[in-house]
Amino acid sequence: MFERILVPLDGSALAECVLSHVVAMSRAFGSEVILVRVLEQPASGRPDLSVDPVQWHLERAESSAYLNAIAARLNDAGLSVSAEVLEGRPADRIVEFAQSSQVELVVLSSHGSGGLTDWAVSSTTQKVVSRCGSSGMIVRASRPVVDAVSGIRYARLMVPLDGSWRAESALPAATILSQHHGARLILARVIIAPEMARRTPITGDDARLIGEVTESNRREAAAYLEQLCARMPFETQARILTGESVAGALHDLVRQDDIDLVVMSAHGYTGRADWPFGGTANHLIAYGAAPTLIVQDLPLKPFAAMAHITADTPREAPVHAAPSDG
Repeated sequence: MFERILVPLDGSALAECVLSHVVAMSRAFGSEVILVRVLEQPASGRPDLSVDPVQWHLERAESSAYLNAIAARLNDAGLSVSAEVLEGRPADRIVEFAQSSQVELVVLSSHGSGGLTDWAVSSTTQKVVSRCGSSGMIVRASRPVVDAVSGIRYARLMVPLDGSWRAESALPAATILSQHHGARLILARVIIAPEMARRTPITGDDARLIGEVTESNRREAAAYLEQLCARMPFETQARILTGESVAGALHDLVRQDDIDLVVMSAHGYTGRADWPFGGTANHLIAYGAAPTLIVQDLPLKPFAAMAHITADTPREAPVHAAPSDG
């Protein structure tokens, strides 16, 4: 499913927090791992920032040695690993490399050499995951780091579902991971009370109607999850949640159940094909407490609509949720 995994590194310990997850993913899917580091060139047209050829050669050699050392550790863990040193603007070069190499999964730390900040993810991570067109995994740099060679074992996986075929595209990856790690798989469906937009307080009849619709949706969700659980090759837990928003209810479940990994589709039934992610996926990328694997349900393609997120964007930028929760 994920034959090639791309792992961008920048030499920082924060960026290396992904390595134990890379081992876990590669072992589960039998994936080849490609490590990349980008040497950022000074902006063109700035004579005061001209490149010293000797210094540039030394930096490139150091970057190559750094990646080769990590590759050797991962090879010792039984992985097939290669390494590439790239040159240019980090986000642009990573995206170009991911697309030209047709990697199926990019694993990114939420923060790197810029350090932990008040922003949910670094601007480079935001640009790469939004534009590369493949599946992506975000690992929170603030979480405790596990030894990379030993990898990490997931105990509790959660898959958000909304009843759509698109949301179910995350199930194959979740099933493989659950079986490989012996993890409990939790299928979650969030029920939101229908909104009745009006300028005056709702009446008793309105309240009863909201309750009837909510209960009908709950029954449908219970039947849907029961059918899915019956199809799974191992025991699977169903959870029906209620809340004011889908993303908020999922965040609460992640914290309450101490979820190790969220596996979800990039889009649900309302997600637009011209956006890399629907609103719920965007929320979990931006604010999720657990590592999040976003399975891209659309054909592999660059998202040209996101081209405005370029080097002109500030170094650290917030991730804004798309209007839809799909």
